[in-house]
Amino acid sequence: MCVAPALYFVFVWHYGMNTLKGDDWVFVPLVDVAQHGHLTLGILWAQYNESHMLIPKLLWIIFGLTTHTDTKIIMLFDALLFTASYAFLLVVYRRTAGSWLGPIQVIVVGLVWFSLADWENALWGFQMAWYLSLLFFMAMLLVLSRREITRLGLTAAVVFAAAASLCTVQGLLVWPVGLLCILWRVEGRGRWISLGGPWVAGGVATASVYFWQYNSHTAAGGAGVGASIFEPATVIEYLLAEVGNVFPGNYSVALHAWVGFALLSAAAGVLIASWYQRKYLVGPPPLPLPVALIAFALLFDLSVAVARLSFGLSSALWPRYTMANLLLILGIVLFLVPRLPRRLDAVRISLSPYGFVACVILIALLLTQIATSAKYGIDSARADSASQSVGARIATNLSRVVPASARPELVTTYLYPSYGDFLVIAAIARQDQLGEFIPESYRHYRALGPPEKSVQIALAVVRQTLGAWCKLAPGDTRPQVYDQLGSPHGEEFAPWARGLAKAGYLTNRYAEWDVGNDVLIADFKNGRAMTLQAFAAQIPNRATDTPCSATRS
Repeated sequence: MCVAPALYFVFVWHYGMNTLKGDDWVFVPLVDVAQHGHLTLGILWAQYNESHMLIPKLLWIIFGLTTHTDTKIIMLFDALLFTASYAFLLVVYRRTAGSWLGPIQVIVVGLVWFSLADWENALWGFQMAWYLSLLFFMAMLLVLSRREITRLGLTAAVVFAAAASLCTVQGLLVWPVGLLCILWRVEGRGRWISLGGPWVAGGVATASVYFWQYNSHTAAGGAGVGASIFEPATVIEYLLAEVGNVFPGNYSVALHAWVGFALLSAAAGVLIASWYQRKYLVGPPPLPLPVALIAFALLFDLSVAVARLSFGLSSALWPRYTMANLLLILGIVLFLVPRLPRRLDAVRISLSPYGFVACVILIALLLTQIATSAKYGIDSARADSASQSVGARIATNLSRVVPASARPELVTTYLYPSYGDFLVIAAIARQDQLGEFIPESYRHYRALGPPEKSVQIALAVVRQTLGAWCKLAPGDTRPQVYDQLGSPHGEEFAPWARGLAKAGYLTNRYAEWDVGNDVLIADFKNGRAMTLQAFAAQIPNRATDTPCSATRS
């Protein structure tokens, strides 16, 4: 049982770094106001993207006050949370199946649970919110899996569900899954009302508080989630690709979607079979662990697809979204495990020919997932560590980057999407000695100096974006545009364009190019370019967009 978590801790310890990454910088002002005695409940409850993150914010403050926001320590803490969730999983399985997993089974389950397909969450302190939500979800299942659901147990489950909801918006999804588990386990309308009624009341009360004065337009970096409901086919494709990404690799979205379709088909089979077998059980049914894992994973995936579609279909393959889909695979595996022989030498004897072939296919798929994920995770972690080192050198040596025109591109590429906001946040981090500005780390990165190669790359991107691009003029014909920029190849802007066209912002056909972290858009009418714009960090934002006319000189 300790093999997989031990390997996971080694991975995090080896590749984890004390460098603030992406959304980590958002917590720097939070720690600062706590250090100087200006923390308020309003600041703690303030919405970030689509989530209220009360518990993660409190923990970040604790780490800020005790470790100066050493992100490597936060990553190890996340690994500890993940390990506790894994322990809860094993205990819940013991209660529902009536026996512990065998040695080979528990190693396979552990390697899938700690799969390095999910490497990005493991090496990103900000993702503590998801680890906390998963921990509280598994704690809720642990309480609900006892031989009998008592009033005290139900109260504890309500507390865990509320705690999950105070971590991230996906934490709210434990409420419908918990209700499913309660109704699954008890029989009779009286028991349904006596146990399900308080649970529904707790969920409604939590959701009412959560969504009071909720701003859906702050989700997905300002895009909101409303436009996604008008693209059901695209949401489904996104969802399928997201599920299929548990087999990581540099494959197309379409291929991952087909893999996701196969996995969802298997998950649907597990749900149907579980319901069918429930009717033939004698006595109170045990907690449906595979059903709970699959239901939570599907709801999680759907919430991500609706909220993040605006980043483009390719964002479905971001490794941070893999965590929930590993639960989906485990739901399928844990449904099949009690039905398979516990020893390899008994496989052929115990199974029919069809069952034997199915067992071989299952083992091959699991071994493929584990092997490909391990290689993918290690390779990605190495690249990420190198990128984080470059980012830390930029953050601590930004004033020494020459020429100064390369600084914005370096910051938006390696550190933070807004250069102006970063200058303020970095000044706070330096003052409070947070993250890479901890004296020991700061001296190390200052001694290394700014990364010269990255500066050269940044300058090249700036020239390509604002130089060659701005040689064009509104009114140039489509062939003239293509002659200078080549054929369009981008896709990130497509969901944005559909939504903005409905608002009248884009009224004509457009072409899109990806250049570094920027998206270039030519808006055409009758074959002539009407507007030429460069969108920073692939996200149209009118406050930071660069019209070509403003940079032509």
